[in-house]
Amino acid sequence: MRRLRNKIARLGPRLRASDVFKGGATALAIKFAGAILNFAMLALLSRQIDPDAFGSFAIIFSALGFLAALAPCGQEVLISRSWGEYVSSNRPGLARGVLTFGIQVVCTAVLLAAAAVAIIWPQLDRTLSISLVFAACSFLIAQALMHFSGQFSRVAAGVLIGDGPREIIWRGIVVTVILAHQAMGAAFSATEFFFVAATGLALGIIVQIRKVSRFVPEAVKRTKPQRDVSAWIPCSLKMWLSALSDIAAQYLEVVVVGLFLGPAVAGFYFVATRITNVFAMMAAGTSMYAGSVISKLYFSDAKVELQGILNSLALMSANTACWAPRWHGASRPSPWRWRSPSPPVASSGSTPLREQPSPTGPLRASASKEASHDDPLRRRSACRGRARPEPRPRGRNRAKGQNRSRADTG
Repeated sequence: MRRLRNKIARLGPRLRASDVFKGGATALAIKFAGAILNFAMLALLSRQIDPDAFGSFAIIFSALGFLAALAPCGQEVLISRSWGEYVSSNRPGLARGVLTFGIQVVCTAVLLAAAAVAIIWPQLDRTLSISLVFAACSFLIAQALMHFSGQFSRVAAGVLIGDGPREIIWRGIVVTVILAHQAMGAAFSATEFFFVAATGLALGIIVQIRKVSRFVPEAVKRTKPQRDVSAWIPCSLKMWLSALSDIAAQYLEVVVVGLFLGPAVAGFYFVATRITNVFAMMAAGTSMYAGSVISKLYFSDAKVELQGILNSLALMSANTACWAPRWHGASRPSPWRWRSPSPPVASSGSTPLREQPSPTGPLRASASKEASHDDPLRRRSACRGRARPEPRPRGRNRAKGQNRSRADTG
């Protein structure tokens, strides 16, 4: 393992100078910033409303996130695959056709989903306010459009334009507005949250449209769209079904917990899952960069460059995996760090040492036991200071010893 670390360390300067490292680092930085803003957003919102209201917000937010991820019907995955294929193979008509087809499908599906929410939700809860329904539907539409726009912007213009507005802009706007409400002493409820979040998502989509338009080839802008619906529908349907299990596991758990255990428990579970998902979000940085370049390189027959990018991404992942245990060990205190240099000695008339409670608790005692078992030198030194029992006699010596003991007792 040490040789592997040294070999990867020697390859580090060459890796840092490559474009793959810069793209992967950019994606990782975007994901890290989005995770920090997401945690700050939820922490600030939980201070503005009571636990039951926050739990109800968590249920609504998760249900809307599930519908927003479901509404594109796999078109965001189809455009990330087909755009690079059609542009690289000089088929601008199909490139424009798959883009317009995806926009039409996503808009139709999300409008139907928003209409269903606006009709069914008030029937289930008679005390529901109209403003909350309107804000939630606005957030649903904006988030579904951002799913498609972010994927297309990533493959057309890069990770910075595709995922920057998707991860940072709308969360930063929400955090800023909540801080402003706290400074003014004004209330901030779930209704205001969904309105502000929908506005931030719409602003991010506008930024993406303006930036991506410069990266769309002129041949795609001028040509008439061509359609291959017979191939697009089965392909997008398969991709949509394959991602359905991940989507359900990501969003529906909070809804199920809220239905069975109540809003307050759902709120705690929502926060816990968001905290644990921070590492998964950061780990998705390399896959974000890979998804933005693989399709274009593969269909342009640049196999050598594609192989080099995949090797560099694998090297980055191996570098992270090899150095992570060292970082973890540096941040974890040693079990011998807080031990006294000289062990306490039991005086006469005091309680024996083994019956005295450990001043540092059972956790420190167990750590010292594990360390003593692991360290042969410490185990050997402990055995030297311990009184050795007399060896038991064997064979004839055992019989002589027994006769001697009987004579002594007689």
